[in-house]
Amino acid sequence: MTTTYETQGTVIYRGGTSGDSQDYAVIGGVTAINTVGLQRALIDVTTLASTQREYRLAIKDGQEIGLEMFYDPEDAQHNGLRDDNRLGTRRLFKIELTDSPVDTVMFEGLVMNWSYNTAIDAVYNLTITIKPTGELTFSNDGSP
Repeated sequence: MTTTYETQGTVIYRGGTSGDSQDYAVIGGVTAINTVGLQRALIDVTTLASTQREYRLAIKDGQEIGLEMFYDPEDAQHNGLRDDNRLGTRRLFKIELTDSPVDTVMFEGLVMNWSYNTAIDAVYNLTITIKPTGELTFSNDGSP
């Protein structure tokens, strides 16, 4: 039987910049973390002697990571993410999944999008998009 893991308990942290201390703070109110992974474009290496298209993989590129959360205007991390977007700050992030031992994804990223929406009979929903820059480090020991 295949082992499955529940997403409840998954946490994303916002850290300092690469030159700062490695202290991380929980980003609160997160309801979804969308698309964590790597992608690679194709480089066309087809020649006139080829009988069909030929490709190589381009350099790795971290996929944009979407966060959805309940917005709290008094939350230091929510406001910090807005400042990161406004100032173009390259920031450390860490995601901890709930399996055992804990799977961890660590990366530096840029906050590309910070926006919230409102509706009748609803709470404020905050949407963040983070673009990893550099290597995504996947580990399963929980250590940074």
